[in-house]
Amino acid sequence: MRDAARRVFAEPDGVRSITHEGPYFRSHGLLNVPPSPQRTPLLVQAGSSGRGLAFAGRNAEAVFVAGGDPAVVAQRVAGIRTAAREAGRDPNGITVLAGVMLLTAPTAQEAHARHARMLERSTLEGAAAVFAGNTGVDLLRFPLDRPLPTDLTTELGLSNLQRYLGTPEAPGPTVAEILEDFRVTGINGSVFVGDPEQVVDQAVAFAEATDVDGFLLQPNLVPGTFEDVAELVLPVLRERGLARHSPRGTLREKLQGPGRRWLAEDHHGAARRWTP
Repeated sequence: MRDAARRVFAEPDGVRSITHEGPYFRSHGLLNVPPSPQRTPLLVQAGSSGRGLAFAGRNAEAVFVAGGDPAVVAQRVAGIRTAAREAGRDPNGITVLAGVMLLTAPTAQEAHARHARMLERSTLEGAAAVFAGNTGVDLLRFPLDRPLPTDLTTELGLSNLQRYLGTPEAPGPTVAEILEDFRVTGINGSVFVGDPEQVVDQAVAFAEATDVDGFLLQPNLVPGTFEDVAELVLPVLRERGLARHSPRGTLREKLQGPGRRWLAEDHHGAARRWTP
């Protein structure tokens, strides 16, 4: 209730009916729940294909990209920021998160032993199955000793497919090499292994080389991986000033900083904000 003392749920002058007729949905009437503190939900997009870049530049506030070769990731991040600039937005107003696995333990020896066990349980057939589930592309139907066709495309998981596509002038890896890389690095493409200090060093070096703002964590074991990150890695990040203590506010503020509760003014969605 907006004002419990007055027993008023909503101020009548602030309630309005919404009428929308569009190509995807129609809406007529009153929203019978109060708005969230951040009003518009945080706009998150995954993927950095050509269409994905243009969409992200105009609409996204946070974008997930696959990890992998830092040079390739840096190109994707630069493409996202360029698309934002072309859409009239602050290129640094988009939070870019790379997919990684942080595999840590109290000692580097134990962490590398965990990594070895993970790889022992991973097979090329399993990698092919996960790749097909993510991209819709069955790698096993292609010759193992040749690269994928450069014009291969998909409607599902295009970013992970493009991660391995070459050009006629610069062929990509062979299918056998793709399977082995995907077996070792998984969907997100990067695995940082070591004690907490070493893992943070690797993450910082990756961020500096690629211009990503943070990471989307891929687990090895659940439960296990996230607990190790919270108990071992997070304290190191806080000691180095790379993570806040008990961040408050909306999800948008947690990702983009205190005070950024609503859509940025340079986002085209801000023009749709209703003011009495």
